[in-house]
Amino acid sequence: MVSTSVATFNHFTTDVQQSIEFFGTARGRLGFAPVQPVLLYVTGGLASANVKLSGAITNPACFGFCGATSTSNYQTGWTVGGGLEYAFAPNWSAKVEYLYYDLGSLSQQILDPRTPGAFIAQSVEFRGNIVRAGVDYRFYGDDSDY
Repeated sequence: MVSTSVATFNHFTTDVQQSIEFFGTARGRLGFAPVQPVLLYVTGGLASANVKLSGAITNPACFGFCGATSTSNYQTGWTVGGGLEYAFAPNWSAKVEYLYYDLGSLSQQILDPRTPGAFIAQSVEFRGNIVRAGVDYRFYGDDSDY
């Protein structure tokens, strides 16, 4: 929540929330094995998500909400990162991975229905960092690939 004062206007408060409702990637991976059974890799590709931006304006002169709006959009962008994968048993590996993503921005205007022409413009950038760990099982081959 942000509280703002503007000359000639009443003190007002804006409440803005942003969320990612789902997130997915389609990536390639390129790596090398400096020692068996360790794989170091870089990864990158397409990122996509359904993002949402909600906002409201309140101030004492409005006796409650002066305006509220919500905008959602399917956004596409990019992601890049890297990781380490370790084969600890035949067909089994564990990995740790880092990703940075950029889905662009989403903008909206909150209009005040009691004051014609008055609005607050909001813009949010959907960028972030993800660190994750996992265990993989390969259904084919043997551990000689590592």
